[in-house]
Amino acid sequence: MKKTLLVSCLILGLLVGCNTGNTKTDEGVTITTGQIIAEEQLDLNSEVDFIFYNDVVYVLSEEKELELTKEKLDEVGKIETQYTSEVDNSLLSATKLDEGSTVYAIDDSMTTLVVDQGNELKAYEAIPEG
Repeated sequence: MKKTLLVSCLILGLLVGCNTGNTKTDEGVTITTGQIIAEEQLDLNSEVDFIFYNDVVYVLSEEKELELTKEKLDEVGKIETQYTSEVDNSLLSATKLDEGSTVYAIDDSMTTLVVDQGNELKAYEAIPEG
């Protein structure tokens, strides 16, 4: 009996410890890690300029100078909506960019996204989880 209780407690502990990183609110809405990071960024600076895509937050990098042309970039898509905490994380959304702005990736790693702002390419760096 004690052995069964011990094994049950270990399994329960394992299941609780292997949480997926999603949090359910009282209303049953799932909040992802990326949404938590996005909300933290907005809490720190309500004027923050970021892109939210595939549950990753990309913040405008003022320091990163790009020596690239659009022809060398891969198009990811266009900004589909302004960011809100309820936005579907598979959509391309942004806090400052206009809907329809084209977003590019430098490479397959998706650590930096680029947006063409007139005659200037602006870099947005991914914020790592954790």
